Amino acid sequence: MTFSERTGSSYGSNGTRASGTGPSAHSAAKGGATRGNGASQSSSKGGRSHGTATTADGTEETSPTLSEQHVEALVSRGLDPELAVKMGWHTVPAKFSGKDGLAIPMLREGKAINHKYRGPNKQFAQDKDAPRSLWNEDVLRDETLKHLPVLICEGEMDGLAAVQVAGDIVRVVSVVDGASSNLDFFADIWPLLEPVPRFILAGDGDGPGQKLNAELARRLGAARCAWLEYSHGKDLNDVLRAKGGPQARLCIDGAKPFPIKGLYRLNDYPEVGELEVFDSGWITLNPLLRLWVPELMLITGIPSHGKSKFALHLLCNQVEQYQARPAIFSAEVPIKPHVRDELRKFHGVDPVAADAWIQENFLFLGSDPRDQDEEIDVDWIIEKASDAVIRHGINWLLIDPWNQLEHRRNRESIDEYQERALRSLNRFRRSFGCSVIVVAHPTKDIKQRDGKVRTPNLYDVSGSAHWYNAPDHGIVVDRPDSSGYHVRVCVKKARFAKSGHVGEGWLKFNPETGRYAATLPPEKGERGNAEA
Repeated sequence: MTFSERTGSSYGSNGTRASGTGPSAHSAAKGGATRGNGASQSSSKGGRSHGTATTADGTEETSPTLSEQHVEALVSRGLDPELAVKMGWHTVPAKFSGKDGLAIPMLREGKAINHKYRGPNKQFAQDKDAPRSLWNEDVLRDETLKHLPVLICEGEMDGLAAVQVAGDIVRVVSVVDGASSNLDFFADIWPLLEPVPRFILAGDGDGPGQKLNAELARRLGAARCAWLEYSHGKDLNDVLRAKGGPQARLCIDGAKPFPIKGLYRLNDYPEVGELEVFDSGWITLNPLLRLWVPELMLITGIPSHGKSKFALHLLCNQVEQYQARPAIFSAEVPIKPHVRDELRKFHGVDPVAADAWIQENFLFLGSDPRDQDEEIDVDWIIEKASDAVIRHGINWLLIDPWNQLEHRRNRESIDEYQERALRSLNRFRRSFGCSVIVVAHPTKDIKQRDGKVRTPNLYDVSGSAHWYNAPDHGIVVDRPDSSGYHVRVCVKKARFAKSGHVGEGWLKFNPETGRYAATLPPEKGERGNAEA
C-alpha cells in the first residue's frame, strides 16, 4: 500500500492536493516534478520508491530511489515519499561509513549542480566544490508562477512540507546550509529574486532561525518580506507532523509582515534576540568598546594621528574574528596602492595570500575611472552601499573621511545639512542591518592661541552637536607624542551599557608587522621614531 493510499490523499494527511490550477511540486520538469498531476510515483512492495534521478552531467536514469528506511523516515515526519521521489530525492547506499544517505538534488535549469546528503545522527555532506544554490531553485524560473510569493525555508524537510501543504499558493525554496547558510550566492541568482513580489521567511522559531530570517530580510528588503509564526514546535514540519496539513497551511496563510512603518502591536514584531556585541580585537579596549550591528560609529582625531589606520585595523579584526564583510570608501588615499598595502601589512608578509584575503573579504566603493566628473555625496554612498548589502552581504561600511564627500546643502545651513545627512545614514543602517563607521576631521578650532593643537572631542567635528548625538560610539584617536608609537584611543560615547563605557585604552604600533597591539600607557618620556 502506498503512502497516499494509507492517508487517503496523494499528499498525505494534510487534506490538500495540488490541482491542475496550481503547481504540485514546483520544480523544473527536467529531473523534477511536473505541474498539476499530483505525486504519481508510488512505493513498491519491495520497500523502495522508484523514480527519475538526474545525474551531475544532466543525464537522467531510472533507478530505485528511496530505501524502506528513508520512506518510513519521511512518513514519520508526515511527509509524502512519493512527492520526494518526484523531486529527485533518492537513497545513496553506504554514503556514511557504510550507512545509507538520503540525497537531495539541487537543480539548476533541470540539471543537478549539487546534492545534499543526510546521514544518520545528523550527518550532512555535499558534492565536492559544488556551487551553492537554493533547493528547488528552478521554481523561480517558471514564468507561469511569477505572480506567486516565494517561501524560503531553513531546510529541505520544511521545504517538502511546504510544497506538500501549500504548493498551489506559494513557490517554495530552501537555503542549503540551514541557519548558518552563506547567502553570497544570491548575487548569482539576483535576476530571479529581484522581481519576486513577496517573500515569506520560514526560518525556525529558535535563535539561529530568527537570525536567518533577519539576514534574508536585510538582503531582500524587509518591505516585501513576511515571517512565519508556528502554532506548534519550531518549524513548519513540526506543525505538519503534530497538527496536520490544514494547520501547517494556516501558518503560511497567516504570515506576518515585517514591521516597516506605522503602528503595530508587540506581537507584530519578530523576535530578534538580545543585543549581540563583538570584541574590538584589543584587550585594552574590549572593556570600553563593544561593537554591535547595526551601529553608527564616529572616529575623529588630529590629522596624521592614526585614526584611518585604527579604523582599518578595527575592521580587519572584525573580519578575522567574526567573518565580517566590510565595504570601504576611501576619499583621501587611493585603494591601490595605499589601502591595499595597509591591508597587506595587517594580513602578513605574503602579498599573494594577502591579496586573496582582501579579494574575498573586502569591497570598495569608488567612482567610475572613466567618469572623472562624477560627484560623490552621501546619497551616492548610500545607494552603492545598499547594492553591496543585497549583492554581497556587507555588514560594515567605512566612510573615510567624511569631509571629502561632496556636500550638497540645498540652501541649508551646515547644521541643517549634517542633521539631514546623518538621518539618511541612520535610515540606511537600520533598514539594511549594516554598521557605519565615519572618519571625520575636526575643525580648525582645535588650534589654540599659543599655536599648540589640543586633543579634539566629538563637538569639534563640523556639525557640532549632531556628531555627538547621532553616533552610538564616539571615538577620538590621539597620539600624544607625534613621533612615537603609542596611540591613545578615547571612547567618548557608548550608547548602551552593554556596548562599553567612556574611558581610554592604549595601543602601540609595530612598524615591522604593520599592526597595532594592546599596550600599557607609555612611560614618561618614552618615544619612537615612526608614524603610527
